Amino acid sequence: MGLWGVYIALSLSLAWNIASTEHWSPKSNAAEVTSDARGVIYPQAYEIFTTKPLTGYGYGKFEAAYIKQTALWHNEDPTQHAGVPSLDHPHNELLFWADEGGIVPLIGLLLAAFAVMVKIRKAPNGTQLALIGLFFPIVLHTQLEYPFYHSLVHWLSFIILIFWVDNLTAKYHKRSLRYVLGLKVFALITPIFISSFMVTTLYSGWQLTKFETTRPINIDYLLKVNNPWSWKNRFDWDLQLTQLQLGIGSDKPALIEDYIQWATEKAKTWPRPALYQNLILAYDALGNKEQASQIRDEALFLFPDLDFEQQNSQANTTSAAK
Repeated sequence: MGLWGVYIALSLSLAWNIASTEHWSPKSNAAEVTSDARGVIYPQAYEIFTTKPLTGYGYGKFEAAYIKQTALWHNEDPTQHAGVPSLDHPHNELLFWADEGGIVPLIGLLLAAFAVMVKIRKAPNGTQLALIGLFFPIVLHTQLEYPFYHSLVHWLSFIILIFWVDNLTAKYHKRSLRYVLGLKVFALITPIFISSFMVTTLYSGWQLTKFETTRPINIDYLLKVNNPWSWKNRFDWDLQLTQLQLGIGSDKPALIEDYIQWATEKAKTWPRPALYQNLILAYDALGNKEQASQIRDEALFLFPDLDFEQQNSQANTTSAAK
């Protein structure tokens, strides 16, 4: 039982790591979605789905597709709402998978839900309504938010409920296995690998937090990060932002040009206001006013409700990283 407890703890840590790293973003640019905003986002997300219902826009590309499509619609008809900045999820699980993957994952999710309902109907009398009542709050929550990406409790509870329904209705048959060496090796290697990964993840997250909160900035904390893959978005942001600050502060154009190259590529999949603000700042620092003006025009096209004219270089390059 003790070993199983270790496995469960490691699994929860890994799930938390995946959820936190995939959806990390500069706090000053996090999307704030109210109930009124959902009335805008849901129709926009549905309209995006109808533009590519068969293939979708590709996994991991919701934010870029959303910002670009809503910007086009707003440009054609200013009465239409502009997109919500920094929105990496439409706060509805069905719309999210439909926009990224098209009709196939949407049908898959609906079939999975139907299969669970069939299983619940086969559960013993007196438990069916109770099971539905346990599932309903989480399912409803997934249509209004994205709890599985933020809350381990929701994710773990949902998995336990699925297991419970299956355990109540499934029929099991035992079979003996002749070749178990591979399973034993896998069972040994897996916890060792996960333990090593999580230890370096926790250490790297600690160093990144110290780097982001220490003033004046101490680059040594960033150099001590030994698992940048587990915090890719966060590590890349801190590293590139530091290069930009050093480039501007020490008048080193090469560092500024490196940031421009990274940010230009990053903006294709991660179009954030802070990214465009710093791109404008970088081009201004190089004296390239024409390119800075073009980036500003692009930023205003994507985010028409934001102001990219007034900038304070120190404020922008610092607060965006927090």
